[in-house]
Amino acid sequence: MPPHPTSLPITRQRNLEWLATESIVPSDNNPRRGASFAEANLASLRASITEYGVLQPVIVQPYSKGMFKLIEGERRWRAARLDGIKEMPAIIVNRVSDHDEVEVMFHIHQERRPWQIIEEAKAIHRLLETNGHIPKHAMARRLNMSPTTLNERLILIEAGQEVMGDIAAGKLEPKAVVHATQVANLLEKHRPDLVEQLGGRDEVNENLLAKARGRGKGVAEELKRLKNDIPEPDVTDAALHAYVTQPELTARDVERDVTSVPIKLAAGRLRKRLALVVADTQALAGDVTQIPDPNALRSDIAAAIRALNALDANIAAN
Repeated sequence: MPPHPTSLPITRQRNLEWLATESIVPSDNNPRRGASFAEANLASLRASITEYGVLQPVIVQPYSKGMFKLIEGERRWRAARLDGIKEMPAIIVNRVSDHDEVEVMFHIHQERRPWQIIEEAKAIHRLLETNGHIPKHAMARRLNMSPTTLNERLILIEAGQEVMGDIAAGKLEPKAVVHATQVANLLEKHRPDLVEQLGGRDEVNENLLAKARGRGKGVAEELKRLKNDIPEPDVTDAALHAYVTQPELTARDVERDVTSVPIKLAAGRLRKRLALVVADTQALAGDVTQIPDPNALRSDIAAAIRALNALDANIAAN
């Protein structure tokens, strides 16, 4: 089990005080930004503060003489300022480094209202930036998450600001972004010639993200399933090329291409056998009186006719 949060660099000694709102400054390390602090999104919080005051203390650390830096509670602090609140309750903890500050933020928000997935990814990215010597698996243990989840959060960060904005706006599923990246990487590894034809790994990834934006839910699971097909020799480059470049195509279209190989072989065998059946039928028609056990042959003919009629109806319907 990972260490309990008491191993974090905040001591048990902490003071609850009323601080002047203007003596508190926000932290540049807070991954929660933008829309979270827009006045419209603070409306309900402001209404509560107007009626009842600030009920829950913010958490701050000493910053400079007479000033304190927020570790947790920036939305309350901003709402209080908008409403002209002069003082607010604050828990003052010992001063910590930038890295430890982000780690403390991370654990506070896991215990309370979790960050959005992009905010969480930014926090993890900042932690690794400020302490690059910590291996990823060790960082995952410290944050109480699996190494797989940690890596997926980093994929979101590496996808860039536009993609992260689309995730925050609900235009892209986080899992779709992760699986699109992994599919692009697998194609580059197993189908380098195909990736070159498609314009490179980044172009493949962009096409897959466009598919996810256009088709919405379901693409993430589809891409996850596709990862297993890429190394398979039965999956043709042509099918994968079509999937990447044609937004409307689904993974089932690729799977149909895989199943078409045995289907084509079976169809070829059947046509050859039917040609022999036709030839044998014409030969027997010359003198049916010479056929041994004609009733057994008639039974076999009836069964073959039923199977062929069913196949013919199915082909005609499709």
